[in-house]
Amino acid sequence: FILDWADAHDGSGIIYCNTIKECDRWAGLLAGRGVDAAAFYAPLADGEKARIQDGFLAGSPRVICATTAFGMGVDKPDVRWIINNGPCESLEAFYQEAGRAGRDGLPARSVMLWTDSEFISWRRRLEGNAGSALDEPELRERAERAALDRLDAMERYCKTEGCLRRALLGYFGEDQDRAYCDNCGNCTYAADCDVDPAEPRRRGRSPRRNGKQATGTARTSTRRGGVTASAADRGPYERQPEDEAITAFVVGRQGLIGRGFGDRKTIRSLRGGSGEDVDDQGLDQVDGYGELAGIDEQRIKDRIDTLVAAGILARGPYHTLIDGKTEKS
Repeated sequence: FILDWADAHDGSGIIYCNTIKECDRWAGLLAGRGVDAAAFYAPLADGEKARIQDGFLAGSPRVICATTAFGMGVDKPDVRWIINNGPCESLEAFYQEAGRAGRDGLPARSVMLWTDSEFISWRRRLEGNAGSALDEPELRERAERAALDRLDAMERYCKTEGCLRRALLGYFGEDQDRAYCDNCGNCTYAADCDVDPAEPRRRGRSPRRNGKQATGTARTSTRRGGVTASAADRGPYERQPEDEAITAFVVGRQGLIGRGFGDRKTIRSLRGGSGEDVDDQGLDQVDGYGELAGIDEQRIKDRIDTLVAAGILARGPYHTLIDGKTEKS
């Protein structure tokens, strides 16, 4: 996945690894694919670290494979993507690392690859080590418990099926008015990591080749527009029974409220889902609402991608679904 991702994304990126060995490994693999990449970690000589940092700021190397030693004090506003190749020990650490992308205000992506076994390894590492510098047993125990609690929060974030932005804001004591941001990997049902490296999908939609799962989110409030490569590569458009309901609902909803929705809310409505937004906006009165109640969510998502690829539907602001005629007008 990482190699395909770096090939598919032209902008500068950072791949965070948990070990020096992994940094060297991925930098070598990327270089073998023709990607301008370098490894960065604390034991490097000061001169070498300065050379790599200055080069990254200037655009070469384009990709840095680094431990958490990289990033502090490096102000590069146009980092377009961040990959965490393994979970962070806390949401605080993840927020800091992911936050290094998109500082220029333009769209950027953040993806975390993780497995259950990596969380187990983190727990083993923290148990008995967190707070070990403290003299009093009670303080050591308290520090260890706090570290494990932070790791638990990181794992809950990775495994949630809800809005990732809302989960992150909630952890830091902030509120998001809406249940869905229509921007993160969970809210948009972005295409599968293994199918299309240009648009990662949240974990668990299908098996991963490398056994890892992915949590994806956008750094800024705007996602990359356009269709996924997997949808565009499916060949000539062939109309299917679900297409009429999908098109009718997207067009009707846009006419009713003047804007589009993300994929998640569209699929939920097509399957007859209820909620305050349905009642308040009268979505249950729109043609197509509930007509695909017995259809699998992924099937609907596939048809949406095909309709976008065919130009019948289009992607509007914040990756929302809109009438394809609107995009052309």
